[in-house]
Amino acid sequence: MVFGEMSYNVGNLAEIKTTIRKFEFPYCARDALEHSEALLMPYLAANPNDDVPQFARDFVREVASEFVFCDVDPLHPLLGVKRRVGLKSSSELSLLEVLCDHFSKTSQSNICAGRNQLFLVLFHPITDSRMKILSKLASLAISTRKIHVLLTIGYWMHWTLPISPDASLHLAQSLVSDFFILTPSAAPKLQELPQVSPLFTASLLTSLVQMYGSKPGKLYKAPPQALLRMVTQWVQENTHLCLAPLQQPKSGPTGINEFPATPIVGLFRWTIFSPFHDGRVEITESATELNTEPTPTLTETEKLYSTLHLSLMQGLLTGTHAVNQMIQGRGVSAIELASLVDDLRKELFSQNVNEPSRNLALDRFGQAVQSVISAGCVSGNKNSFMAQLSTLPETRLLSILKSHYQIV
Repeated sequence: MVFGEMSYNVGNLAEIKTTIRKFEFPYCARDALEHSEALLMPYLAANPNDDVPQFARDFVREVASEFVFCDVDPLHPLLGVKRRVGLKSSSELSLLEVLCDHFSKTSQSNICAGRNQLFLVLFHPITDSRMKILSKLASLAISTRKIHVLLTIGYWMHWTLPISPDASLHLAQSLVSDFFILTPSAAPKLQELPQVSPLFTASLLTSLVQMYGSKPGKLYKAPPQALLRMVTQWVQENTHLCLAPLQQPKSGPTGINEFPATPIVGLFRWTIFSPFHDGRVEITESATELNTEPTPTLTETEKLYSTLHLSLMQGLLTGTHAVNQMIQGRGVSAIELASLVDDLRKELFSQNVNEPSRNLALDRFGQAVQSVISAGCVSGNKNSFMAQLSTLPETRLLSILKSHYQIV
C-alpha cells in the first residue's frame, strides 16, 4: 500500500500526521485527503464494496478532524488536549474549494471506490458543522455541474438514507432553501440533475417526500409549486429515475443498510392525497416561503399531480424491464404500503371529503398498488398487506386486486 514512496501501516501513521502538520491550511487539508484516500483505496481494489480495517477509519477520522475540518487545535493533539476550533468564513470557502477539487477528479473504479469510502467516513456520522459544509458543497456542485462530486454525494445519501434519514433530510431542506426560496432564479440549475447524477437525484427525492405531503399525525404540507413542477419534470423525462438506488450493488460497508430507500411510495403519497388537500389548502408554510409566483389554481396543480402519477406508473412498468434482475423484491416495502392504507382509510372517513376527491384518491391508490406489484419490486409480506385492502371502500380496481389474491 503506497502513496508515493510512503508505505501505510499502523506504525507510521503518526509520522504521516507529523508530515501533514507542516503545511498551513488549506494545503494541509488537501494533503490529508490525498493520504486518507490512498490509505483506503487498496482495501477496495478487488471489491469496491468491501469494508476497510477499523484502524484505517480511525486514522481518517483523526486526520479529518485536525487538518480538514479544524475541529481540534493543531498545537494540542500531541499533548492529548483537544480543543474545538472550527473554521472561519474565509477558511470555509477554501475548504469547499479543496473538497470540490478532490472529489471532482476523474478516476478509475478502485480509486472512485476509495473516494466514496473517504466521503462516507468524513460525513458519517455527521455533525452540525460538517452538515453546513456538506450542504454548501452540494449547492456548489449543482451550480457548477460537478458531476463527480454529485456522484459521491449520491453514494453517501444512498448508503446513509436507510439508517440516518435526518442527515439527508437536512441536506434536502438546505437545497430547497438555496434553489427555490432564497434564489428561485437558480432553480433551472436543477433541470438536468437526473442526467448529471440519477442516484443523487433519486436520493434527494426520497428526502423531499419526507418533507412534504401527508404524514401520520402531522398537518398536511403541500410541496411548493415550483418544486412540484420540477419533480414532475424529472420523473416524466427520466423513466428509470426512481429505480436508480436499486441499480447499486446490494452489499456495502459494514453497518450500512443494504436495502436502499426509494422515493416511489412517497411520490405516490403526493398524488394520492392531493385531491383531499390541494383544493382547500391554499396557503401553506411552503406557499408563503415561495412568494415568487401567483397562487396556482386547482386545475394547474392537479394537472401536475396527474402527470406525476402517470409518469410514476410508466416508469415502474417500463423501467423495471431494463433493470429487472436488480430490483426483484426491492424498492417498495409491504410495510410502507400498509402505512399508506392506514393513512388513506383515515382520510377517506374524515369530515369534509367530497365524493370526487374520494374516488380520485382511491383510483390512484389502486393504480399505484397494481404498478408496484406488477413491477415485482415489493419486499416483505404482500399477502398481509393485500388483506388490508378489505378495510377500504370498494372500487373496481381494488376488487380485481383482491380477487387476484383471493381476498374476501
